[in-house]
Amino acid sequence: MVQSVVICGAIVVFSLHRNAAIPIAVTLLTTTACAAYLNHRIHGITGDCFGTTTQLVEIAVLTAGAWI
Repeated sequence: MVQSVVICGAIVVFSLHRNAAIPIAVTLLTTTACAAYLNHRIHGITGDCFGTTTQLVEIAVLTAGAWI
């Protein structure tokens, strides 16, 4: 799993060069916000939470990518 994250990060950096920080920051921000909300709201994280976080990160990165 760590290898896939590193490979995806390398692809983003190689493809976007200077603008690579934007999708990475959006991903970290969205993931952190989801984790904080879910830990507060349901006191933990389930598989459904991972799916929701994945979808929200995808929407956020695509939206940020449209602005680049």
